[in-house]
Amino acid sequence: MAIGLIAGLFTGLSSAFVREHLDDKVTVALQLHAGSRLPMLANIPSSREIGLLSSHSGALSTTLESSPLINDPTSAASESFRALRTAIMVGSNSGHLRSLLVTSPLSGEGRSTVAYNTAIAFALAGKRVLLLDADMRKPHMHDLFFCSCQPGLSDILKGTAKLEDGIRQHDSVPSLFLIPAGSGTRGPAELVCSSQFDQMLATLTQKYDLVVADSPPILLVTEARVLSEKFDATLAVIRAGKTTRTVLASLSSVLELSGSRAVGLVLNGVDTNSDEYFDAYGHDGKGEYLNA
Repeated sequence: MAIGLIAGLFTGLSSAFVREHLDDKVTVALQLHAGSRLPMLANIPSSREIGLLSSHSGALSTTLESSPLINDPTSAASESFRALRTAIMVGSNSGHLRSLLVTSPLSGEGRSTVAYNTAIAFALAGKRVLLLDADMRKPHMHDLFFCSCQPGLSDILKGTAKLEDGIRQHDSVPSLFLIPAGSGTRGPAELVCSSQFDQMLATLTQKYDLVVADSPPILLVTEARVLSEKFDATLAVIRAGKTTRTVLASLSSVLELSGSRAVGLVLNGVDTNSDEYFDAYGHDGKGEYLNA
């Protein structure tokens, strides 16, 4: 009987070991070192914990404001975006940062939500911020601003709209502005490669304290790699429980080869109630201290 118990225990431990090594998805930040040399700047709690409004497919809701920094500024989620703001400033020589690209390796990592909240965090800190929706294939930012997608970036770059005509102001954060993606185009890569884009970005970085751009996935489309060379810093968003170490290694290689000035990684969608999170950090991440 004792032999049977020992054999069963050994089998259970072996199965756990195999599962751990077959599943190479990143779930907590301490696992990042296995797939990337980039620093981890912040853990962002999962959407169900912080109230960010997104569907199972990743499409963003247009019914309510989806920023915890506005809805619940004392929450752990809001603090995570403030911590991200601080880490970006430290990692990018602070005052020299005028433009920041937010990208992800693949789709569905929550890149747009992180870009939006990062822009809000800087705006609430007294910066005049311009949010640029550079994902002309699948734009989302106009939904978050509750505004039309047109005229926008593509129209400005094609010369069918003036720069000032494409700028919208946020309803709740007066120092935050948006240029949406604009009307559909078949050649987004050619548009971001153009001298018109360079001139527009130079103008915007003179007019605003910080330009934050939401980029398409960098492992999927060409223009994301082009954009990463044009901005002062690049922030890469990966998703807990989805992004694998293999994808993470590819992301690091692409950022290095493209010559981008990568500032670091954001681990989005972290389940702070998981055993992995508790083992790594020793608490459930609900942020009771913030409410004390």
